[in-house]
Amino acid sequence: IGSTSKAVTATALARLVEARRIALDTPVVRYLPTLPNAAWGALTARQLASHTAGIPDYAKNRDLIGLWRSWRERTRYPS
Repeated sequence: IGSTSKAVTATALARLVEARRIALDTPVVRYLPTLPNAAWGALTARQLASHTAGIPDYAKNRDLIGLWRSWRERTRYPS
């Protein structure tokens, strides 16, 4: 579903923006106050949608769920 879900997600995001339920340049912590990693609080929906948010790779995860998933999958993605 990889490429199909991108179009569905973009359409849903556009509809939320049009309905003024989300602002692309507002930090996502406003909409998700319990993020698993506090360092992600300043990221915006625009950055996430355009893949420019700079979320660290698996090796730099500091939240417990991210660390566990990284260990469980044991797959390293260097970039």
